[in-house]
Amino acid sequence: MVTIIWLLDLDLSLSHVNITSIHMMLMMIVICYISSHVQGSPPYPFSRSLAYPAPAETYDLSSPNSQLR
Repeated sequence: MVTIIWLLDLDLSLSHVNITSIHMMLMMIVICYISSHVQGSPPYPFSRSLAYPAPAETYDLSSPNSQLR
């Protein structure tokens, strides 16, 4: 948590244009990190765990909707 607060303080000193993108990236990383620990799933499918908060057993990997490219 100290590292996250330090990163939030760090990006406030950057330009105003980059703050939104850096905050979005940091929040995605934090949300995926927390959700991966809560679900007990590996943290590599970042966008899949955000878009589909269901357990990994319910994924239909043959469906094109599960391939978030």
